[in-house]
Amino acid sequence: MSLQPPMRPVPGAGAGRKQMPLKPGHSLMDWIKLKKKQGSKLAGNDAPRNGKVTPEMLAQHAGPDGDVWMAVQGYVYNVSPYLDFHPGGREELLRGAGQDATALFQEYHPWVNFKNMIDACYVGRLVPSTTRSRAPATGNSLLPPPTPSSLLPMPPPLTTKPATLQPPRTDFYESISTVSWTIYAKGVTQHDITTNVTDTTCQVSISHLDWVWEALYQLRNAIQPKSIELQCKPRCVVMSLNKSVRDQQWGGWGKLVWQNFKVLEQPLSLTAWQGYVAAQVIEVQDLTWNMKLLQLEFPESSCPPVKLGQHIRVRRQPSQGGNAIVRPFTPIVLPGRATDPNQVTLLVKIYEEGMLTSTLRNVAVGDHLDCSTASFGLPLSKDWLLEFDKLIFLAAGTGITPMLRPALLASNGGKLLFFNRHEKDCCLDSWLDLLQGCQWQHVLSQPSPEWEGLTGRLSQSLLETADAWDPNALYLVCGPHGFVQTAVSCLATMPNVHIFS
Repeated sequence: MSLQPPMRPVPGAGAGRKQMPLKPGHSLMDWIKLKKKQGSKLAGNDAPRNGKVTPEMLAQHAGPDGDVWMAVQGYVYNVSPYLDFHPGGREELLRGAGQDATALFQEYHPWVNFKNMIDACYVGRLVPSTTRSRAPATGNSLLPPPTPSSLLPMPPPLTTKPATLQPPRTDFYESISTVSWTIYAKGVTQHDITTNVTDTTCQVSISHLDWVWEALYQLRNAIQPKSIELQCKPRCVVMSLNKSVRDQQWGGWGKLVWQNFKVLEQPLSLTAWQGYVAAQVIEVQDLTWNMKLLQLEFPESSCPPVKLGQHIRVRRQPSQGGNAIVRPFTPIVLPGRATDPNQVTLLVKIYEEGMLTSTLRNVAVGDHLDCSTASFGLPLSKDWLLEFDKLIFLAAGTGITPMLRPALLASNGGKLLFFNRHEKDCCLDSWLDLLQGCQWQHVLSQPSPEWEGLTGRLSQSLLETADAWDPNALYLVCGPHGFVQTAVSCLATMPNVHIFS
């Protein structure tokens, strides 16, 4: 089977998104203007001064005559001002009135950044109800002792229970030379978790039995390179890093840039993970000075089914010895090319300092790579993608790999922007030309004077220039950590954004 571009394109598919008609003056931009004008006044007058909302208090604000409060992932909002702006209609939003609506939110639109959408409506944090009387001011107190200085919780907490419906709870600890992050999740093993840590960022992906969590953090301070230590315990996972500056007090893990969390309708099979198998390299194609396409063939019936948005793992043993190196790779689907159930295609960027990719520079036909027999990561629903009239793909470097499968589903409103630095980094043009109904463009940040295409870095003005700024579109983003951070900031007002891990 050849990796050369085929001669004929593959037709795409598309469908309209079902929304309730909004009243005049109630568009997304009207809501953004209202937030800027009213600010925290939208939260109403009943917000508790201590910022804590019990279930009993929440239940007292269920409308229809008074304010409508709703809790999502432990945060309570007064959604009354937003009712007529909700694309799904008032009645759908009122289903969560006066209660914890996290399950409803996760079921219908877990991709929505609700914290940015209704931040002005914030009332407080949802806390457990209690019937215990207040401790006396003097004498023996029933309150727990103060938190020791070595236990510094990460602000803000990601979740309240139940953990099966929300991202796992975390704690932060630090010593003179190290920082440690505890993720409370029962039964997570080394096979369930993938990490990608730089000196200033930390990305984690956990594929558990019935849920998937992916998150990217901007670390509070810098760390020593390649210092990560991971311990999987019965009830939690502990990640430890060495501080770049000894004795520097962190006070917290860092800032949450983005996260995806989803409870799976069909739990992962306990037998899905069977370790690694030796997949044979059957074709190699050099695309650019540092990017290759590798066609791999798995032993019969051992190739894992990889859903939209998921990845496999590749393991390599360092030539100088030591522990094996494992990295995630998203198989790429090339438009117009038939697929074989026993084969996958990987787009690999060779980094000189990359612990794993540097070992692939001279890989040849006939070589073998250890590949996982299971797939990992948050799967995307094809039906969900087809709800949107327009899909906008923002990819940088090898972030293009998860984009081509959903791009084949894009209707005539699809748009793909492929970000790189120089002309010599551009690749895949022959296959991208076969995307029906999805326009695409290269965007270069450091082009030569002869370059006539789009230039610059990701920003609102660049997206507007490329006709890719649309509140009704679904944005799909993938790329290096810095690119993702820029995208999250740039698209903060957009209601529908999905970040690929």
